[in-house]
Amino acid sequence: DHPVATGVVVGIGSGAVAYGVTAGATALSSQYLGGLGTGCLALCNQMEKVNKVLESGRGWSQGNVSDSAKNLLTHFSDHAKEFNAKTVQEYYNQANRFIDSKLYNYSWKEGVDKVFYNSETKVINILNGSNQIKSFYRVTDLGKLQHINNIIDKLIK
Repeated sequence: DHPVATGVVVGIGSGAVAYGVTAGATALSSQYLGGLGTGCLALCNQMEKVNKVLESGRGWSQGNVSDSAKNLLTHFSDHAKEFNAKTVQEYYNQANRFIDSKLYNYSWKEGVDKVFYNSETKVINILNGSNQIKSFYRVTDLGKLQHINNIIDKLIK
């Protein structure tokens, strides 16, 4: 029931031109992967591979898209460049290694989530209550950095 395939078949069946089919597929793929847009056309056939990646390590939370593989793809799309990760596997491995190799210098709980943070590199990794990776990125937002610094100040007192 992939929306891209459905959209393309409906578009062709109703006599749509190639441009219309492509636009429809892009719009549907954007909805299907929660904002990845045309990336879905290249990545949707990779879902099986991404699910295979998730068989190792901690796993990835389902997030707002209610699907671990889609959520990992979204995070990869948003943050891979921050870690020079060329593949989903590289990004996922780095997220796991960050915790396994203790590349963080602070950790704390936020509700059921566990946060791991490196104050030198500004990298943060958040695990949900099921010990799955929820997010892995380099913090650049000044408000978020201030919030984290306030937490760290409380931890070291």
